[in-house]
Amino acid sequence: MLITERKIYMLAARPSHLEDGLELQKKEHVTNLHFKNKEKSIQADVVDHVPYHTTIRFNQQNGIASYSCECEESKYLNGACKHIIATLKQAQELIEESRRSQVEMDRTLNEILNCFADPILSETIIKQPIKVEIHLQLNKHGGRPIGLFSLKVGLDKMYVVKNIREFLQAFEFNEEIEYGKNFTLYPEYHELPQGLKNFFKTLEDIQEEGHDHFRTPKELLVNEHYLKKLIRSLKHQTIFIDPIDEASYQVFVTDDQFSGLVTINDKKNVTQLDLSEFKKVLPITSDYHYVLYDYQIYHLQKSHLNTYMPFFRSAALEHSIIEFKGKHRQEFIAKVVPFLPKSVEQPDSLKESYIQLPLVASLYLDKVDQAIIATPMFRYGSFEFNPIKNKEEILLNDKILIREIKKEEELINILDNAKFKVQPETLYIDQEDDVIDFVEKYLPILKANMEIFYSDSFKSIVKRRTLSSSIRYNESSQLFEIRFNYEDIHFSELKEIMRSYKLKQKYYRLLDGSFLSLDDKQTQEFIDTLSYLDISLDNLKQSKIQLTLSEALFLNSAVEIDDHDDYFDRLIETVSSQQLVDIQVPSQLREIMRDYQISGYRWLKTLNQYHLGGVLADDMGLGKTLQAIAFLDDEAKQDPLPNLVVCPTSLVYNWEDEIKRFAPDLRYLIVSGNVAMRKELIHQLKDYQVIITSYPLLRKDISYYQDVQFNHCFLDEAQYIKNPSSLNAKTVKLLRAKTRYALTGTPMENSLDELWSIFDFVMPGMLLSHYKFRETYEIPIIKDENKAVKKKLIKRIKPFILRRMKSDVLTELPDKIESKYTIDLSTEQKELYLATLEETRQSINKEIAEDGLEKSHIKIFAALTRLRQLCNHPSLFIQNYYGGSGKLDALNEIIDEAIENHHKILIFSQFTSMLHIIEDQLKIKEISYGYLDGSTPMEVRGKYVKEFNDGDIPIFLVSLKAGGTGLNLTGANIVIHVDPWWNPAVEQQATDRAYRIGQTKNVQVIKLVTKGTIEEKIYELQQRKLSLIDSIIQPGETFISKLTQDEIMDLFK
Repeated sequence: MLITERKIYMLAARPSHLEDGLELQKKEHVTNLHFKNKEKSIQADVVDHVPYHTTIRFNQQNGIASYSCECEESKYLNGACKHIIATLKQAQELIEESRRSQVEMDRTLNEILNCFADPILSETIIKQPIKVEIHLQLNKHGGRPIGLFSLKVGLDKMYVVKNIREFLQAFEFNEEIEYGKNFTLYPEYHELPQGLKNFFKTLEDIQEEGHDHFRTPKELLVNEHYLKKLIRSLKHQTIFIDPIDEASYQVFVTDDQFSGLVTINDKKNVTQLDLSEFKKVLPITSDYHYVLYDYQIYHLQKSHLNTYMPFFRSAALEHSIIEFKGKHRQEFIAKVVPFLPKSVEQPDSLKESYIQLPLVASLYLDKVDQAIIATPMFRYGSFEFNPIKNKEEILLNDKILIREIKKEEELINILDNAKFKVQPETLYIDQEDDVIDFVEKYLPILKANMEIFYSDSFKSIVKRRTLSSSIRYNESSQLFEIRFNYEDIHFSELKEIMRSYKLKQKYYRLLDGSFLSLDDKQTQEFIDTLSYLDISLDNLKQSKIQLTLSEALFLNSAVEIDDHDDYFDRLIETVSSQQLVDIQVPSQLREIMRDYQISGYRWLKTLNQYHLGGVLADDMGLGKTLQAIAFLDDEAKQDPLPNLVVCPTSLVYNWEDEIKRFAPDLRYLIVSGNVAMRKELIHQLKDYQVIITSYPLLRKDISYYQDVQFNHCFLDEAQYIKNPSSLNAKTVKLLRAKTRYALTGTPMENSLDELWSIFDFVMPGMLLSHYKFRETYEIPIIKDENKAVKKKLIKRIKPFILRRMKSDVLTELPDKIESKYTIDLSTEQKELYLATLEETRQSINKEIAEDGLEKSHIKIFAALTRLRQLCNHPSLFIQNYYGGSGKLDALNEIIDEAIENHHKILIFSQFTSMLHIIEDQLKIKEISYGYLDGSTPMEVRGKYVKEFNDGDIPIFLVSLKAGGTGLNLTGANIVIHVDPWWNPAVEQQATDRAYRIGQTKNVQVIKLVTKGTIEEKIYELQQRKLSLIDSIIQPGETFISKLTQDEIMDLFK
């Protein structure tokens, strides 16, 4: 029985019957469909308010012989009613499913046998390429070229493709198409020619762009833009050109270079150009990018077009011979001959009439008053001329000089761009801005292409002046030294230079008449460094200025000084790349600390290596205290100086507990009690490794701490000093410590001032003074919303602040939890299931006994589907069922609990009718939801998905196949599979709509399986054969075709 889309369409009495019939089938209203192989017929019931019995009979050639339906309308229709259409469509899908299953089973068996067979004896199924003829008719519309494409296909005899769109879809959806008595296209066994796959891919791309290019189903009409694309995709292929009212002929789409065609004759000082061959060239596109000549289609590149375009235009004239005499001949030789393709043969007499020599260009520069005078000179051999004065064609020894016109024009254009004005024999500029632009911008370009000659007066202008700064590390002082170099520029001019720079001028004219470029990188570094360090010009007279390591580092982040030594290089590389030192955590913590906590510990150790502080700003509950204790435990073994921890009063003893738990060998001291007791304890600090006190007590005791040198100081809950004018902030900044660190989950809550205050403790001066910070960063970012300044601030603090949120460390936590919920059928449901199971078992046994397993796949699959529907809800299979469903009850409970806990849920089912039942339940509960199945238009799917992800809709119902790909539903964190599908990969693809990049929550996947039913058997079978499924089953396959007879019968037990 061969049922094709075309047959179904042709059979329908009216378009409305076709549309209504397909809708009935899509909504699963076709039931009890049976194939009667001996009678060559199909019978089914179509539920359309009431069930209508349909019968379709086939002849010996598998064509439709007759059909009948119980509906009244079918008695007077001249064609098939909607119920017949629905039956045919359902039968077609089942036949196609069975055939694909059989093909896949054969392929699988071959693969398994080949694994064990002798490689020489193993067989491989190879698809047979079909022949495809591409026909192109060229025409014009509105003066623009258009192309009309048509196709022929076959194996021996060729057949016209009457519907190109149907032909393309056949390969996408594996649909058979009958073209003639001796040729039916089977995409399972036929494939397109390899050389034409690019053409058909281009056709598909054109269709996806949304324009309907089909003049008729068998003709594709394209404009010039798409015509180019299609011809480009046919490179190295033969196609047929179909002229109007003429016979077709074959042409080859070549990538050979288009050449020849021009013939030159030269006699008695007359040069003739013969363009007769150009008249045979047919332009396919208006711009001549594609032309047809001598049965070949050529693609002309832009460089070739420039050469041939004048010939194409000349060929359109009446005469094929063009003569050049006298002055025109000289111009032709000088301007055309150099650009002729090498394939064009030149007569000897023509070659002897010209000479080619290389161009040598020179430029003479002079300064007169405030103007620059430029005199260009071009030389060919011994002949030199001024191009401003001499623009005629040049003869050398009675031969025409072929000049390098293009290069000459490029050099003159550079001078034009530099705003030179023309005098009789020279060029000049006299505006100061133009002079600077010429010297800085254009002169370097000219130097690369010409010989430059300066007068003495001009040399004073081009003398390059720069300001520079450098930074070096002094090992003896352990400080960085910055030096400023302003060469022979007078010190008194620096103030004016700084003023000009602030006014954003491009240059400054020095007292000696030369110019200092203020755009120069070194000069900018010099001025920016002075500004950043707030160095007065009087202090600049010192030979060097000393900086601490952190000050030098912060200076580089602001100015990026190029001239520095290797030590500074290593420091910058470590901090900018954030390379962490590879050091083990204390032994007692190796099995306790998580990976991200170990990274935090190493981050602290890396900063300490360079005597730098930092802010550990991990989210609450990620173990900032543990990371700090690990650091202090290791540091206490290497330096005898005590370490200080300042924390809120409520956390003092928490620190004690944590030290006892994680670093029991650390000698710690809690400073508490009355004033006398605290004073006594502070005098004993040198005997302890870690000192713990609170913010309130530190404020009272700060005078006792001012002479104490600490190794490291940690502020816990450092937001306690976020107000820079508070006593807490002022007090902690009086402490003396080699390095300082802050622990806080909220380094900034309301304003940038808070960030500045914490960093002003951690590394004073890093974010400048409070006043300068507000001027440089806070006001531009907050008031002016300056994104560049904000980006600069982020870059500056990034190496010194480490912040991980809980979502950042989910890689170490469970992120997808899969579970199976086993559910009992309701009492009525169980009775129906067992009765249907027994009836089905007997029917299947009989079917296999009579027709064999291979011919029974469709009936087996239909029987299994009925059982699976009963497991969901009997009303999917039985009309007027008013009983309960154990699965629906369980689903309702899961939904109620999930919504109560503010979760968002995806619900998948293979059966859209089951989704409608769930939909009714949600309406009763007044729960908002989204819905998507195969009939949902593509243009609104994105809207529905966005509403679910970003809105308050808690539930999204999706059919399994429609939701398998192309959706991003990361708003959900619970995925429910209402019914198990044969192929776990399909379920996985659906789950991945939620569990994918962008998901920030743990995802719970729930599979609902009814106890003691076909669903449980399928689930168990999937688990046993999971590795086999993963290796051989692809999305969209029907798992039933891979089962043995024993396994199939086991499903019905």
